[in-house]
Amino acid sequence: MSNQRPVLAAFLLGGLILLPAAVRADIQPSFDYMPQLAQGIMLQETLRRNLMNMQHGPDRKRAPQQGAAAPAMTSYHASPEVSARVLKQYASFAAGLTKQPSDLVLARLQQDNVLGEWDKGWNPDGLHEGDLLDAITSYWITNWVIANGYGDTTKAQALGALEQMRTMLADNAALAKLDEAGRQEVAEIYMLNGVMQAVAYIQAHKSGDQTQLAQLGAAAEKRFRNEAHIDLRGFVLTDQGFIKKP
Repeated sequence: MSNQRPVLAAFLLGGLILLPAAVRADIQPSFDYMPQLAQGIMLQETLRRNLMNMQHGPDRKRAPQQGAAAPAMTSYHASPEVSARVLKQYASFAAGLTKQPSDLVLARLQQDNVLGEWDKGWNPDGLHEGDLLDAITSYWITNWVIANGYGDTTKAQALGALEQMRTMLADNAALAKLDEAGRQEVAEIYMLNGVMQAVAYIQAHKSGDQTQLAQLGAAAEKRFRNEAHIDLRGFVLTDQGFIKKP
């Protein structure tokens, strides 16, 4: 996070302890229990393809295509009804992993105001609720940190990654197909999963549990190999975004 603060420390919420660390480590965007999230797979594939085509240097930019369509809309005005639906479905998904009643999981998630905590945690780094790109960027940074065992990132790195994502998804057809509610749903799933993963990582750091940290790192690496077919450990995070290691 910015100014070399302890990474993601704002997400250490007591209520989230009800989800065991091993479960939180394995949580990933579940593209089957919300139809709009099928588009998320296509977004991740676009990011993978562009990242793998990048040169090693940080000054590599993707050239805009002539006659390309206007950039797809990524912002949304958050609807309380959509958020309530996302949280309820997410609680049902998490309850299946934890074998706890879904209404209990939902109550704890509501009590902790997880989406609000995401915004407070990332706001100092220039990422904000209300934009799908910000949610995706935070999710990538969170998993990159966990996979590589880092403890700090900076605002410049977060903003560099955000602009990189914006460039790579500018003319993405899957993104263009999402309506406002769809953008909110995809964004909030990334936000919820990112916070849960961050909490597990921070708790392991605080306890000094090296075994758990190794497991979390492996889970993050596996998660992105499955979601985006990318090895997060093969990239460095710079002020220009994610760059392949030489």
